[in-house]
Amino acid sequence: MRNTALPCSACKDISGPAGDTLVALGTGAAMVTEYYNTCFVLRGRDGSLFLTDGGGGGGIMAQFRRAGLDWRDLKGMFVTHCHCDHLLGAVWAVRKLASMLLRKEREDGMSIYALPEVAENLRTICSLTLGPKENSVIGGPLCIEAVRDGEAHTVAGREITFFDIHSLKAPQFGFSARLEAGKRFVCLGDEPFDKRCAPYAQGADWLAGEAYCLDSMRGIFQPEKIRHSTVKETAENAERLGAKNLILWHTEDRATFGRRKELFTREARQYYSGNVVVPDDLESIAL
Repeated sequence: MRNTALPCSACKDISGPAGDTLVALGTGAAMVTEYYNTCFVLRGRDGSLFLTDGGGGGGIMAQFRRAGLDWRDLKGMFVTHCHCDHLLGAVWAVRKLASMLLRKEREDGMSIYALPEVAENLRTICSLTLGPKENSVIGGPLCIEAVRDGEAHTVAGREITFFDIHSLKAPQFGFSARLEAGKRFVCLGDEPFDKRCAPYAQGADWLAGEAYCLDSMRGIFQPEKIRHSTVKETAENAERLGAKNLILWHTEDRATFGRRKELFTREARQYYSGNVVVPDDLESIAL
């Protein structure tokens, strides 16, 4: 991974007044080497953090440090699905949080939300890979909490509604979050958009969707065979949904590395009339 320390203060705020901020800890798909796997935090005005996914392993620790984030500010976490590039970093997050609780470096507990199958798998992996002391915290102050389709929770003052994205590969949830300024942020997961998710995504202020590759490179990457979308497809969906801002990530890194922001933005603007954001790892976006 070529990204070196880039504190959030050095990253450009894309738009909006002071309020919620998104920090893209990683922006790549599963097998990338130039980016970290896609995961991000929503950071409130008060500094509280809500983490979505953890990438594929211990790199989440480095990304937190490089972004200038403090684990004591983390108030909740969500794991979208069981694929290794999303789930395994969550195991490291559990280890970090459990260690802090045991050492009294953190006083408050928190919940890690996931659909039932993912919650069970996360508990199982933790039971097999973490020590007895760390596991003793799970189910107590550190709760791995199963959520159902359409279920809502309030985390650090934000109302977050989880929903089924109707994956054809592995069960997966996205979520809609009501931000401080009344805006709505929607995470669509990392598969092609399903029309059954429209009630959650319609008219979103910020829509975050996967865009594995340029449509012009469809013949090279064949994203349909791995249940991913092109930039064109995600942009067209955002236009139909009336989203005001579109975030594109979960991308390949072989053909467009070094020019991804330029090339993806150019293609998206051909099919989408709103604001396009293609963040780099560790980039901060004012929502």
